[in-house]
Amino acid sequence: MLVFTRKLKDRQNATRYRVLLNHEDRQRTRLRIVTMEGTTAGIQLARGERLDCGDVLSTDDGDTLLIEGQEESLSQVRSDGIDLAKACYHLGNRHVPVLIEDDGVFYRCDHVLDQMMEQLGFSVERCQRVFSPERGAYHKH
Repeated sequence: MLVFTRKLKDRQNATRYRVLLNHEDRQRTRLRIVTMEGTTAGIQLARGERLDCGDVLSTDDGDTLLIEGQEESLSQVRSDGIDLAKACYHLGNRHVPVLIEDDGVFYRCDHVLDQMMEQLGFSVERCQRVFSPERGAYHKH
């Protein structure tokens, strides 16, 4: 079985294999995968390493793997300015991972959070997209 053990600094390398991973799986350092080409493989990275969409991993033999983001079910709140800051504040106060854009914030679908946002006066919509939330400045506690 192929085992991908290190990230390559040069993301421009031609890749032999590709895999779709959701946000949660991109946080793991040990993972068994099936590539888009149908090959079973493993990912074994150093503790604390995180995968981003576009990362290229390598085996000791030089085989390469491109990490791609898998679409997930997300809730989105569209707003701007101070209202967007308020929505982000309330989600952050609950330690919810969020993806922030100029005109909205995205988080994993959660009916309790959706109700909270609606009670605060926001409109919540569902969507499918790759989830790459803000990393944050602090470790888990």
